[in-house]
Amino acid sequence: MTQSNQELCFAELFQEHYRQLFGYVYAIIRNYTDAEDVVQQTSLILWKKFDSYQPNTNFFAWACGTARFEALKFLRGQRRYRAHFSEAFQLKLATAMTGIRPEVISIRAEALEDCVQHLPENQKTVLHQCLGGTKSVAVVAQETGRSTHSIYSSLRNIRHKLLDCVDQSVPGDIGK
Repeated sequence: MTQSNQELCFAELFQEHYRQLFGYVYAIIRNYTDAEDVVQQTSLILWKKFDSYQPNTNFFAWACGTARFEALKFLRGQRRYRAHFSEAFQLKLATAMTGIRPEVISIRAEALEDCVQHLPENQKTVLHQCLGGTKSVAVVAQETGRSTHSIYSSLRNIRHKLLDCVDQSVPGDIGK
């Protein structure tokens, strides 16, 4: 394969699977901006080792191996700044994600974005502060004058509400 053909092939495959790869990384990182950075770093690594990719195999599965490694490396570096799930749990989550069809990840991610937009403002604020930002639950609790238990309870309720919303938004034949 010529250099030009290789570049074109990589660009097409990466573009085709970008949303799924981003969704996969976001499921591990749980921060939009950080997930974008990790996917960008992953893309550079994937390009450097693209000659090891076997044509006509599952590009998404191949890319997820590198993405998982980069996401976990990122989280190890962030651990001192805020609490995260254990690396073992994140690895199990990432492994489970590779078993989900890419189109399902994309459809459910779009539904989730829409469902988050329909949350009341106070719930969106708590969600973004705790899961999308750099603040810990303890800091958010202190800033809002609530207990950490109250914040965790709100996050649990929001999670259930979002799961129900996504399940109702996605046609039954698409699957979970």
